[in-house]
Amino acid sequence: MEGEELAAVIGKTHGDVRYMEDDAELVKYLSSNTKKNDVVVFLGSHGFRGMIEETITSLHQQFQ
Repeated sequence: MEGEELAAVIGKTHGDVRYMEDDAELVKYLSSNTKKNDVVVFLGSHGFRGMIEETITSLHQQFQ
């Protein structure tokens, strides 16, 4: 199953599901739209090319 298909399946039971192909777009989106106490999940079968670390750093700065 590809990412877009997985997002569509998850979206059937959870309203706010997004699939983003571009790493920088994803980090920017998460940094701008994540609220305190939200849960962010990365799913994949390979490395995340620094996205997790970038997102954590950005959110940590935002919520200090």
